Amino acid sequence: MQIARRESGGEYELWISGRVDAFAAAELDAALDELARLSPPRVALRMIEVDFFGSAGVRSLVRYRKKASAWGGTLRVADASEPVRTVLDLVGLGGLCSDR
Repeated sequence: MQIARRESGGEYELWISGRVDAFAAAELDAALDELARLSPPRVALRMIEVDFFGSAGVRSLVRYRKKASAWGGTLRVADASEPVRTVLDLVGLGGLCSDR
């Protein structure tokens, strides 16, 4: 997995590509934790190039979403690939996808 970070209009974007599996989720957690220190943490995940999205990735998003919400921030998934969209729909988090 690769992560690139950009800022756009007060919102941070994480451009994620590759596999988001149990190993890579730790890296995603670290990137999200770094952004959680910002006030308020507004984050868009650009995931069009993610070809596998596992349960550890879902856990990372749920964990960060709770943190961001508690601090008045937001988390959304933009440009979701089909694997990301499918998994998020299956676990009831399809509403995170803002590209619908």
